[in-house]
Amino acid sequence: MRVLFDIYHPAQVHLFKNLIRSLEEKGHEITVVTKDKDLTNVLLDSLHIPYTCLSGIRGSLYKMGFELALRDWKILRLHSKYRFDLAIGSSVSIAHLTALAGVYSINFCEDDDDVVPLYAWLTYPFASKVVHPQGLKCKRFLSKRVYHPSYQKLAYLHPANFEPDPSILAKYDLEPQGYSIVRRSSYTAYHDSGQGGFTNTLLEKIQQRLSDAPVVLSIENQKNYQIDPIDMHHILSYAKLVVCDSQSMAVESAMLGTPSLRMSSFTGKIAVLNELEHKYQLTVGFSPGSEEEFLLKLNELLASPDLQKEWQERRERMLKDKIDLNAWMLELIEDVEKNIRQ
Repeated sequence: MRVLFDIYHPAQVHLFKNLIRSLEEKGHEITVVTKDKDLTNVLLDSLHIPYTCLSGIRGSLYKMGFELALRDWKILRLHSKYRFDLAIGSSVSIAHLTALAGVYSINFCEDDDDVVPLYAWLTYPFASKVVHPQGLKCKRFLSKRVYHPSYQKLAYLHPANFEPDPSILAKYDLEPQGYSIVRRSSYTAYHDSGQGGFTNTLLEKIQQRLSDAPVVLSIENQKNYQIDPIDMHHILSYAKLVVCDSQSMAVESAMLGTPSLRMSSFTGKIAVLNELEHKYQLTVGFSPGSEEEFLLKLNELLASPDLQKEWQERRERMLKDKIDLNAWMLELIEDVEKNIRQ
């Protein structure tokens, strides 16, 4: 098959990287297109995955609309050249490719419909299939939904797909559980409108509380990062604690059994994080306005002598319930290929 991957976000590089390699090994022809957001292209370069960058970050909703129309046109032109059989991604444009050219599309999303309402309305009416973790709150186009007993980040952080390498810590003079990570998100995506996380004052207090040991600081859209992006999951795996206002990093921490504490206005609104927090106790979330409670919890976690052991035990319980998503995606695509060939 000729398969198009449309990658909008650094997290999607990781989501699809193993799948891309597996499909290439099976002889499929792969084309990757990207949006130049944060570290997306940097990661693809590090992984030696060829790609074509179709667009960059746009500010206003009007500019994003113009970018979407331009991106749809560029992808349609690519299709006229390569004649794709299948399009995969988390993008609006591959669903529009289904509507415009009949290309079978599989969209992956781990957010409830109400969390990404504009994306849902622009994408789901046109996509061939929409893939979610079990437990998401879905309202419309239910016949198109396909559910899996996993998380998207287990496509690359499941033990079958990832083994942390302690030797990488030496590159940064770090010791296992001897440092913390602080991640701050930009909250500039369209679905982040009106949302927020850390204030500058809270961020300063967090760094003060963590000052007894090294702190790895990661700020979205800043490229003067302390850690090579391709090494980040190894660093995340051996951290003592992750403090963030990022939904993605909180979920990644949970997949690795690294304790995480987050502050975000999305707290309580996202099914995946609710499950990780309340069923598996693999992250702790607070809403803005709860700064004192947040800092008290931070002190409690820092003082816990068995923090890593407890979180690893919780991770093992979670992994018993979930599957290797990359293997599941390969089976899904094999089934789709049979349907396309008929």
